Amino acid sequence: MVPDYSRAYGFPRVAALEYPFSLTLGRPGDREGQLQVIRAALQALVEIQEPGGIVHLPFEWPEDPATVDIHPPEPSPIAKLIRQGKVPNPVEVLGQGRWRSIEAILRKGHTPAAAAD
Repeated sequence: MVPDYSRAYGFPRVAALEYPFSLTLGRPGDREGQLQVIRAALQALVEIQEPGGIVHLPFEWPEDPATVDIHPPEPSPIAKLIRQGKVPNPVEVLGQGRWRSIEAILRKGHTPAAAAD
């Protein structure tokens, strides 16, 4: 979704598709369009030969991504709890608190803080 971040994190190969977040493969229910994206991504990953290679897939979102509204009318249970202030640290609850820092991830790989030395 953001090829520059993927490169910065050292991903070995990237099939870049700059669709709106949470619509990684395309619109819900667009089976054929999603299959086209998956096939193109797999083909790109097979063809990339150099480490850190990025292929931009040949798909464009048909409208301004800022105008896309895919959120359901009713928020999820965790979103309700966060809004109500019943979750003291949303980052911890969502699993991100297990990483000590970005530097630790880059230095050691994706090693959870409890297992890192």
